[in-house]
Amino acid sequence: MPENIQPEDQSDVQDKPFAAPVQSDQKEQSITIARESLSLGGRLAWLTIAIVVTVMITLTAFFRSSEETRTEATPSDLFQVQLQARMTVGQKNFMKGFASPAPVGDQDEEGGEEDGEEDGEEKRNQSTSPPIPSELNDGTYEQRLCYVLLVKENNGADEAAEKLAELDKDAEKADFELNEDQAKLREIVGTLIESHQAGDFDATPLSEKDRDLLKEKLGWLGEIALVPEGTRNTETRKELLSDATWSMGVMMLFFLCGLLALALGFVLAAVFTVFFAAKKLQPAFMTRGKSVNIYIETFALWIVFFFVGPQATGLVIQMLGLVISELMNMFISAGFFFGSLIVLVYPVYRGISFQQMCSDIGWKTKGSIADIALSPFSYFAGMPVMLIGMVMVAVLTLIAAFLAEPKPFGTGVAAGHPIQETFAGGQWLGIAYVVLMACVAAPIVEETMFRGVLYRHLRELSGDWARWGSVIFSALFNALIFAAIHPQGFVGIPVLAALAINFSLVREWRDSLVAPILMHAINNGSVTLLMLLMMS
Repeated sequence: MPENIQPEDQSDVQDKPFAAPVQSDQKEQSITIARESLSLGGRLAWLTIAIVVTVMITLTAFFRSSEETRTEATPSDLFQVQLQARMTVGQKNFMKGFASPAPVGDQDEEGGEEDGEEDGEEKRNQSTSPPIPSELNDGTYEQRLCYVLLVKENNGADEAAEKLAELDKDAEKADFELNEDQAKLREIVGTLIESHQAGDFDATPLSEKDRDLLKEKLGWLGEIALVPEGTRNTETRKELLSDATWSMGVMMLFFLCGLLALALGFVLAAVFTVFFAAKKLQPAFMTRGKSVNIYIETFALWIVFFFVGPQATGLVIQMLGLVISELMNMFISAGFFFGSLIVLVYPVYRGISFQQMCSDIGWKTKGSIADIALSPFSYFAGMPVMLIGMVMVAVLTLIAAFLAEPKPFGTGVAAGHPIQETFAGGQWLGIAYVVLMACVAAPIVEETMFRGVLYRHLRELSGDWARWGSVIFSALFNALIFAAIHPQGFVGIPVLAALAINFSLVREWRDSLVAPILMHAINNGSVTLLMLLMMS
């Protein structure tokens, strides 16, 4: 059945989140829309979008494939193992405070008191040491060295020496040739373990250059390896242990908050479903049967400007031999991000009034207070769908890892994001840039173009269908394109699509971008805050 446009007075439903159902006499006043069909320009726009999205997916897959075969780790590659190490050491440090002192040995024998204290300390460490996930002993050579250092911190130097010997055998068996830095790191780690076994907890044989290389390449684990238990540099060790305990506490807090949010999400999803089924919630989105082609052409212009523009600019800079600073590169990137909204001039140029365009894409202030208040509840209500997306990501990751050709000492297969590199580097300028782009720019720009422009086109295009058939089609198609162009790769599509579906449903309900923008900001802000707190 064709979807009908409602009388003008029905636009007030946006101000009433729990508005009463439309009365039957009002339904009779509805007007059948003569819908605009997809023109040649619209078809060319879709072809352009298909080409750009295909290129983006192909490039992402190519770069990820290249990354998986790379055998030298970057800080981003070690991001997960560093977080895991912090939580493991933090848990040990936390539990150690509650562990009762182990009994010391017989003090009558020569050296018995010292030996007894060491035995007691070893027993106490064993009783408070959480297990180290075996999957950390995989991946690049640097990650495996991190695993060895974590074993040394957690279980002692003797077991770490065994793991290091196993690593040497694995490298020899795989005929893996260490590069200069990896060979030097192997030498440094071996010296650290031998010094620890000899009772030298300050690793005096190591030069400052060696220490700096260890901290640069192996991050936090490299730092704490230089100040093991028994070191004279107790202040530095206390700070690092405090960082680990903090990371563990943050992760536990976020995990508990996640469980509460998920429980709340199931409740809210059930409530919203019941209200929609009872027609107590009225979708405010209405199609006009017009501008089908203009908005898909606008989206095509945006996707070309947004993705091709920065690549072309980088190529020109490279051809000219120019060297730009990191700060300038950030300005260029941010300029393209925010500047991409210049394509919204196109609908006005094609004859749509600015006011009508704002209404069409959801740039509305009417009902914004209600939208702001409803945005967190709407976000939590989408948690069940996000949970399904996360499960699918885990399954796809396992399948991808199973199908991937084994590459000894490669980086492996996982869904990740380039911003991990910035957080792993710990430079505040880069982190501030990521926060701005992820929590402000992305919600505004992406919601405007995807839930604003593209969703409007898809709903108009399928407007002759039954309403919820059109909504489901538009939300799913919108979500797939949204997820596909993100740099997380193929395995990250389900959870990103789940988010996009939630944003689209709220856009349908409220006919405004205020709530979707805030929901997008809540999601990105939560992830960004977690990474920032974990690595602080």
